[in-house]
Amino acid sequence: MQRSNGGSLAACAACKHQRKRCDNNCALAPFFPASKTREFQAVHKVYGMSNVIKILRSIEREEERRRAADSLVWEAFCRQRDPVLGSYGELKKVAEEVKFLKNQNQQLQDAYAWASELIGWSSSGNGLNAGAGGGGCRNNELSYVNNNGYPRQLQIQEEVRAETEVSATVLVLPQQHPTNGFAQPCCFPE
Repeated sequence: MQRSNGGSLAACAACKHQRKRCDNNCALAPFFPASKTREFQAVHKVYGMSNVIKILRSIEREEERRRAADSLVWEAFCRQRDPVLGSYGELKKVAEEVKFLKNQNQQLQDAYAWASELIGWSSSGNGLNAGAGGGGCRNNELSYVNNNGYPRQLQIQEEVRAETEVSATVLVLPQQHPTNGFAQPCCFPE
């Protein structure tokens, strides 16, 4: 509890709300000082004074009580923003965003792997992968030979041709992402 200039104790947010004097035995003073009136009002509106006191007194360790009070404040603010879903709605949004970002990360990793294979970067970080034939630069062109002696350029052309045949049978429809509202392409085979 905080002391004011006159030496008497400043009332915590809970005691101010009840319009009573805040004494040394106040259970809510450590968690809702006078500066946190808005937070206390949100918690009080959602849980009620007696329930908040019961919840905080049921916890033995002081550190866990502080975390519980912070959790009650967060849940009360979530309930104010979204009266129907509350904190579940916030957690659901975060989970959807994590799922979207993981999917996007996987797509980027796949694209990087495909591009690095296409241009011949080695995974060991040694630069261009010349393959078994030695390769190198001839006439300002990069010539690649894979391990079985088949020219890599021809192999890449065949892969691109096969991909274009496959992509001709895929229908791409724009779809709005539920989290951020941006259009995301979704592929559906025909």
